[in-house]
Amino acid sequence: ANLLQDEVWLIGENQGECLEDNGYAFYLYCRKWHPEKPVYFLLKKNSRFRSGRLLDEKHVISYGSWQHMRLFSQAGVFFYTHTYRDIMYRRFFELFGQGRVMIHLHHGTFGFKKFDTFLHDKRNIMDLYTVGSNMERDILCSKADVDEHRVRVTGYARTDRLLQDANKLERQILYMPTHRRHLEGREKTVFLEKLRSLMQNPGLTNLLEQHDCTLKVFLHAHTQKTLSFDHTGHPRIQIAKLGADTVRDLLCSSILMITDYSSVCWDFLTLGKPVIFYRFDIDNYTSQRGSYIDLRDESYGEIAHDEGRLLELLSKYLDEGCVLRARVVDSLGAVVSHDGRSNCDRIYALSEELASARSSP
Repeated sequence: ANLLQDEVWLIGENQGECLEDNGYAFYLYCRKWHPEKPVYFLLKKNSRFRSGRLLDEKHVISYGSWQHMRLFSQAGVFFYTHTYRDIMYRRFFELFGQGRVMIHLHHGTFGFKKFDTFLHDKRNIMDLYTVGSNMERDILCSKADVDEHRVRVTGYARTDRLLQDANKLERQILYMPTHRRHLEGREKTVFLEKLRSLMQNPGLTNLLEQHDCTLKVFLHAHTQKTLSFDHTGHPRIQIAKLGADTVRDLLCSSILMITDYSSVCWDFLTLGKPVIFYRFDIDNYTSQRGSYIDLRDESYGEIAHDEGRLLELLSKYLDEGCVLRARVVDSLGAVVSHDGRSNCDRIYALSEELASARSSP
């Protein structure tokens, strides 16, 4: 078919590696509710997520293929979650990607991580940032110098999907530390030492046995590529793997989350389940990456700075049935502005509006 340029919508996330984030959630929404719209999703041929789970193979395009190049040239709207390398190789994008509507379906709630350097440099080439709260909008506009008219509080696309599977609970605790960009040398050694120490702590395995629970450890996708960590030494502690396990399934099936600075905590809290923040390297993280939220503030969950305190908190939550604290529920209103049931509707309507404005003479 000869598609007019402004008809094609091209969606990418995490440079074609994943089917985990706002890009894929929005793609699924478009294919289900607007099947007439030529919307395409980019996924690398060797991605671990290429499997029978794909909703619509003919609209999932191999990143770097000739079909990708053709659709890139025809597309009027680009959607991406990380950088525009989700859509095309950097140099090629800079040469031939201008003049399209660019929509940033940001992959994580702004707060515990300062604005990415790449995004800051390119902050006002995006036509639309979709964010989950007024807090995020204020951060982008007042602290990252993004033009106010570019930021809209839509909620995150993936939250719609997340809430559909919110009742698939298991006796499972999820440990998801964030991506550490500077995980080299001494820092890599410290991170591995802390991870191994926790996994081998008899206090942890005793708690898991006592409460008939499993701990799933899911390292960030980039960390899984650079760190080899498989053996935990106990059947109740399992390493979840990218591709074999999805973040959405892990979030929905777990009763409690342990993380450090990962924005995935907001997804978990939105599901009404508690988070313990294990921040053993808080000073180093603050100096390396920085945060817009005070990392010692316990408004969104209690904080452990060492292994002993982490196990104390874990024991307390398990004894109490992993109930979300009332004060955390009260604080969440600042971070989650919508109920997560119509986020994709809002994003779609704004995208159509921008596409129409671009194609109008």
